[in-house]
Amino acid sequence: MIYEKLHREWVERAEEEVPEPPHLLPSMTSDAHRQDRWQETVEWAEQYGFEIPAMSEDEKYYKM
Repeated sequence: MIYEKLHREWVERAEEEVPEPPHLLPSMTSDAHRQDRWQETVEWAEQYGFEIPAMSEDEKYYKM
């Protein structure tokens, strides 16, 4: 899962004072909230130099 990968890399870079990646949402979350969280995650990764693996458009909202 993307969150686990980002969180693991974040822990490894803890000395850099990077804020924690956006947290996972509960499974009952609406698609709109999932889409918003995905965008937050992408922005966080870009801002702090983390890489998100390539994936299909539908995977982006359901594989965090």
